[in-house]
Amino acid sequence: MLISVEDNFYECKSKTGHVALGGEDFENAIMDFCISSFKVSTGLDISKNSKACVRLKRECATALRSLSVSKSVEVFVESISEGEDLEVDISREVFEEMCDDKFRICVKAIDKVLAQFKKYDKDKKLDHIVLGGFATIIPGITNTLRGYFNN
Repeated sequence: MLISVEDNFYECKSKTGHVALGGEDFENAIMDFCISSFKVSTGLDISKNSKACVRLKRECATALRSLSVSKSVEVFVESISEGEDLEVDISREVFEEMCDDKFRICVKAIDKVLAQFKKYDKDKKLDHIVLGGFATIIPGITNTLRGYFNN
């Protein structure tokens, strides 16, 4: 969202986003990675096991929050299937590689807002970028935007 603030008056100049992209998409990326890793290490496919997936989903949500402040995280679910434990280490670097396409979607949304800004307010300069929603806690998104703005 692009907001103009003048004399304590706020005016929305532009807003955009990807309504289908949110925190759950990043959790799902972690979940898919864990399911794939578990299958490789045990030969068991838990993707169709709803009980296992619910347990894993909860751990992936926690892992996502942890990756916002830690360089790596371990996703662990005891006895997830046939007595086998799921134990997957994910570094922030690997997570960011998994989610690079999602980060690019965020940048495209910024491109759209900036194009609208330039169209309507050619003579003004942009002072700040403020992220909203889940994007605010994912370092990969903020780092991508820093690179985008060379800042």
